[in-house]
Amino acid sequence: MAINLFQSWRLFVERRPFQLTPEEEEVRRLAFYDLPPRKILQVLSIGTWITMEAGELVIERGKRIEAIALIVRGKVRLSKDEQVLAELVAGRRGPGVFRR
Repeated sequence: MAINLFQSWRLFVERRPFQLTPEEEEVRRLAFYDLPPRKILQVLSIGTWITMEAGELVIERGKRIEAIALIVRGKVRLSKDEQVLAELVAGRRGPGVFRR
């Protein structure tokens, strides 16, 4: 009986309705539109939210990439030798291939 009670409680907790925060819903809309809200929370629990300042470097040539980033607001400018190659904005999908 105790096992059944525990399993019933676990199912109740897993299936209870909840709301994503506006930021979580935005991430779902931008990148994971076909995932259910609970899976979104699982994915987001792996990483961290950060806010970058204008002009701050995200990736630098010749240095090891340590993270994957998703642009939720704002834009990221790709440049090489002071020449702007592209601007990436939230929600916009590019060709998926960048040439060096």
